[in-house]
Amino acid sequence: MTGNSRLYVYYHCGNRQNCRQSITQGQIEAKLEGWLDAMTIDREVGDYVEGVLKRDLEELPTIGTTILMQRQESLVVAQKRLDTLFDMRQNGEITSNEFVERKNGCQSEITAIEVAIREMEKLREQILGSIHNGIDYLTTAYQRFTQGSDREKRQVATLLADEYA
Repeated sequence: MTGNSRLYVYYHCGNRQNCRQSITQGQIEAKLEGWLDAMTIDREVGDYVEGVLKRDLEELPTIGTTILMQRQESLVVAQKRLDTLFDMRQNGEITSNEFVERKNGCQSEITAIEVAIREMEKLREQILGSIHNGIDYLTTAYQRFTQGSDREKRQVATLLADEYA
């Protein structure tokens, strides 16, 4: 006995079939490395594609932008109604109680519209972030997998598995 110990990592089929074949960590890494190499794009190309996608997202009249525009228009209308209420109260056309009741209704509507607008803008930012993250993955995954730590390799492989598994 030499006192040396080595760790050999083997993986087995994870599905419910009776797989008897094992595969080494090195074989898995080589396969992943090949896939990542095949899908890697140059940083300049990635930046160009990201710019085009973001520009197209801004320019395309999507359902989301249509809804956002409608909500912004609704907000302007609701704010005008609120201004009109103030004028009506100031001119004595409505009572104090009527004013408070109508004002509260307008304020609730304005608040709901503002929340909806913020949610639409947040969704837009999430889409832009996803575009950036996807392009970043396509430009850096191979390098991070081949030159990174075991932790980085797991992260790259997990993202790939989450997308395709």
